[in-house]
Amino acid sequence: MKQTTIKYWNALQDSVGGILQPVQSETHYDQLAALLDDLLEVTRDQPNHALRGLLEIVVKLIADYDQAHPLELSPPHEMLLWYMENTKTNQVQLAATTGIDQSLISKYLNAKRLISQVKARAYARVFAVPVTNFYHYQP
Repeated sequence: MKQTTIKYWNALQDSVGGILQPVQSETHYDQLAALLDDLLEVTRDQPNHALRGLLEIVVKLIADYDQAHPLELSPPHEMLLWYMENTKTNQVQLAATTGIDQSLISKYLNAKRLISQVKARAYARVFAVPVTNFYHYQP
């Protein structure tokens, strides 16, 4: 391998804090994500930008980590509560919007009943999110 390749690789690593390697920790992941944000900002709408290859390397490093460490889905009732709190929607308002009885919504929120696929679709429409946020198919 040419010495110039090593020289430029070391210079590149130094310029980004030595993070161009498989993700080692959540802090490292966050550093790569910040670099990705910067690269996206710089290369936006420029498919032939000189940093496009670096952008693809960073995406690959992050994707490899994400695939090896998938996030666990939160239980549907917790997701429903989260969306209600973040949109400042109370049970009465949600019942009026979805046509789902308020007492049933209360049972869902307290995990006394599972959210059906039909009800999950109604919540997904109201909050404009995927139905899978409220319904996890389990055979």
